Amino acid sequence: MSAAHVIGRAIGATLLVCGAHFLVRALTGKTPLDHAKDWLGRGKSPQPEPQPLPRPPTDPVDESSWESFPASDPPAHSPKNA
Repeated sequence: MSAAHVIGRAIGATLLVCGAHFLVRALTGKTPLDHAKDWLGRGKSPQPEPQPLPRPPTDPVDESSWESFPASDPPAHSPKNA
């Protein structure tokens, strides 16, 4: 085998590895090294604790405001109304 064949194979292998890296990164958003760390169990971060759901208020005014939240927006402030 000539030197040109060896260099051509090395360049081809490098391009193949780089292409695979970019494909994995594009499809998953993580690098292959991140996947390897997850697979080995070293890259795992602790899961965040679920946040408790907010409790509805016990005050009647706050409760009615809570129940009508998406539909009841405060009026817009404009210089004409000031």
